[in-house]
Amino acid sequence: MRDQLLLAVENHFLLEKSGLIILPDMPVPANWKQLSYETTVKIEKPEGSLLELQLMVNWAHFNIRDPKATIDQRWRLTFTFPDASKTDVPVGSKVYVSAADHAKIKGV
Repeated sequence: MRDQLLLAVENHFLLEKSGLIILPDMPVPANWKQLSYETTVKIEKPEGSLLELQLMVNWAHFNIRDPKATIDQRWRLTFTFPDASKTDVPVGSKVYVSAADHAKIKGV
């Protein structure tokens, strides 16, 4: 089965100890059971070149002070490339995952 589009990178920031964190993050699917896992993804840069990288998918809690914030806003799946730079995954890049990973991350 062909790889499926997970997301288009809207923003990113580099943390020295974690790696390149990309946005958007996503809601945690109801059937999610792991704190994190690693998978290989394909990156299509805006100019069309392709790159394969390791992606960490993490279950993260956001400390939002607004009492009206929903559980979906507080608990999110975040995406980190431990060994990538901003030039490896520029804003506008598309991240493709296997069909199995897509179903797992999207909760379908």
